[in-house]
Amino acid sequence: MAETPTRGSRNAWRVGILFASLAAACLWVSFLFLEPVPPREIVIASGPPSSLYHEDAQRYREALARHGVRLVERMTEGTADNFRLLADPASGVDIAFVQGGQADGAPHGSVEMLASLYYQPLWIFTRRGEGVDSLAALKGKTVSTGMPGSGTNALATPLLAANGVTDANSRIVHTPTDRTRDALRAGEVDAALIVGGVRTPVVTAALADPAFEASSLAHADAYPQRFPFLTRRTLHAGAVSFAPSVLPAQDVALVSTETMLASRAGLHPAIVNLLLGTIRDHHDD
Repeated sequence: MAETPTRGSRNAWRVGILFASLAAACLWVSFLFLEPVPPREIVIASGPPSSLYHEDAQRYREALARHGVRLVERMTEGTADNFRLLADPASGVDIAFVQGGQADGAPHGSVEMLASLYYQPLWIFTRRGEGVDSLAALKGKTVSTGMPGSGTNALATPLLAANGVTDANSRIVHTPTDRTRDALRAGEVDAALIVGGVRTPVVTAALADPAFEASSLAHADAYPQRFPFLTRRTLHAGAVSFAPSVLPAQDVALVSTETMLASRAGLHPAIVNLLLGTIRDHHDD
């Protein structure tokens, strides 16, 4: 004959069930509200070997390594490639350098902008004496807009189109950044468009080369009204150097786009904070 459970055994069962319920509730709350362990490795999409993006990625890698995080660099043609990779959840890219005007191309909520880094002008380099002072003046010429996937190509294409310069009336070519000066000097192209800061090696070299001149852009003040992601900038005479020669020799009106560091949505907050601290240390100028 089965024994009738005593009051003590029934209480013990109740206590056991209560503790099991509390443990399950604690686990459920922890899964909901506690962050997972931060990754020890992240991937950055940068740019070509000659770009500032590659230099910055190297600096970030050294800084993050001091905190036990390995930064793997994936070099690309530039910010258009970077944005595409960042918006693709299967790419494996966690962070990337992108530029203003690209955010509209991503699925909603898939990319987050972490910080503004610096401005990069759009340069128009021609052989000295060509007298080009606008994008419209490039109609009918051979124009290099950088490689497909580069930030230069992404920005130059719509700006040229707004000035009536297209494949239908001009020869648009894609020259690697590190070959731009040689192509311009050899007459392979009439004008080279480059997006980059003064510290970008190809820009620095072109500004210092007496065979070339940087065009001062007519209607530079109007571009930000047509393209809100652009700002008007002036490179004043002597801003690059005073000796052995004044560079540039005269003021140059430019339009600039903003370079930002972006991440895929959902990047661990600890990694985001670490990146923001690295940016403050390396872009405080």
